[in-house]
Parts: sequence; structure tokens; C-alpha cells
Amino acid sequence: MGNVAFDNAAINLAQIHAIFKRTIGNQLEEDAVHSDFKGYKAINTSNRYFTPRDGKRDLESVSLGNDVDPHGFLFKAAGNAYVHTEDNKVYYYQKGVNKGGETL
Repeated sequence: MGNVAFDNAAINLAQIHAIFKRTIGNQLEEDAVHSDFKGYKAINTSNRYFTPRDGKRDLESVSLGNDVDPHGFLFKAAGNAYVHTEDNKVYYYQKGVNKGGETL
């Protein structure tokens, strides 16, 4: 924080975020990618794997699965502060073509 390279990286990330937002629309979070923290540029990050376990909600944990967390490192990192729920699941889709050349 407070160095030119970091400040430039924060600005470039915001520009990349703006490009993605124009391309895919409102699917991106509205939160800015960078902000100010104690007078310095800061980069805001998040992930889709966990939700904070704030004590106000009774959240049911679901397994990350061996394909995502084969060694349990993410599960251990979550500790008691975070939980992986059904809402945190990320689904991946792949475009395919059948034998007739039609897109699936």
C-alpha cells in the first residue's frame, strides 16, 4: 500500500472489472474492486466458496467435494468463522456440439 506499482494495479483491476461488467452485465457484484483504506488504495476481494457464519443465521454446511478441495485445505481454512452452503456452490457449464454439428 502506498507504492506506485500497487496503486497502478488497483486502477487496472478496476478497469478490468468495468470491461467485464459491460460484457456480462449485472451478474457481477456492484461493489467496487478498489477502495481507499486509511488514505491508501486498497483492493477488495471476495470468494464464492464461503459465507460468514455471523451467529445470526443457522446455516447448513455442505461439502465442498473432492474435486474442489481434495485435501481439505479450504475446509480447514474456513474454521468456525465461515461456512460453505448450497448457495455457495458454483456450477460450470461447457458448450458442446453433437455429431450433427448442432450446439448443445
